Amino acid sequence: MLNAVERPQAVRRRYDVAGPEPLTFAELPRRGRATVGLPSSGSSRCQLTPAIAVTRGLRAGQPPAADPAPSSWHRLAEDKAFPIDDAVRDLDYAPRSFAAGIRGEAQALGLIRNTLSDNSEPKSMQRSHA
Repeated sequence: MLNAVERPQAVRRRYDVAGPEPLTFAELPRRGRATVGLPSSGSSRCQLTPAIAVTRGLRAGQPPAADPAPSSWHRLAEDKAFPIDDAVRDLDYAPRSFAAGIRGEAQALGLIRNTLSDNSEPKSMQRSHA
């Protein structure tokens, strides 16, 4: 944010500051478990339910005002990939990977030891670039 305030090219501009790669909602728990060294299958599972079923269920049940609106649930199914090229170019934005962020949080909470550098991925998450 400080870079956006200090750089003339950022005046009156908006920037997306998303992660370096898009992830599906279903992929988040799998990546999180792998990052902290838990097996990919376990007690926590992501159950995929069609957005239309969730929306209809919320409308039929007349959720309390504190619950998210049906339109919020429907947005979970939307693409959440955002271009970060402008932020990288203008602000020197360099996002951490999802795995590095989760690992840092887990380390801060004392859930895992610092066994990997912040920029490295667990072997199960590394992709071949061949």
